[in-house]
Amino acid sequence: MRAISTFFLLVIMMACSNVDRLDTADIKRKMDNYKIKKVSSAQIMTQLNTRGKDLKNEIEGFENITCAQARQKVDSLSKVYEVTLELVDISAIDVSQVKNDKEKLLYEAYTYDFRNAKKAAENGQKIDESTYVYSFGLNEQAPTLKCEEMGPHFQYFWKATWTQANLIRSM
Repeated sequence: MRAISTFFLLVIMMACSNVDRLDTADIKRKMDNYKIKKVSSAQIMTQLNTRGKDLKNEIEGFENITCAQARQKVDSLSKVYEVTLELVDISAIDVSQVKNDKEKLLYEAYTYDFRNAKKAAENGQKIDESTYVYSFGLNEQAPTLKCEEMGPHFQYFWKATWTQANLIRSM
């Protein structure tokens, strides 16, 4: 009987010790790509302004191109910069319908510029905890104005919306 119990004990011990080893090298390599970046609000705003100015320069560089090419470039810039681009008609905005206070202030400022026939200034804003907006007015010779039946250049501005994660990732 003692021999049988010893035999079963050995079988159980051998079965328990046969644990598959996992290769953790691949997991370690993947984890190295996911380093946590510690950034301040000031660094995020600096990145917003840098990316916004770069985007503005790209859009203002649309010269001697067709309307279809301009639309394609805007679509490709949205993907490259990981941004949502929107051409906003100030005259069509009902500021009272805007829910976010920061965005409401932004629209009020652009409405004031529109009423005074001024080109909208460049502006970077933190809208909420995870959303940032960089906006800028159109030049008088903006190809976009020629493509569409549009009013004067000071009636429109580009609104580029980034998520905080995309701005941090671009650092």
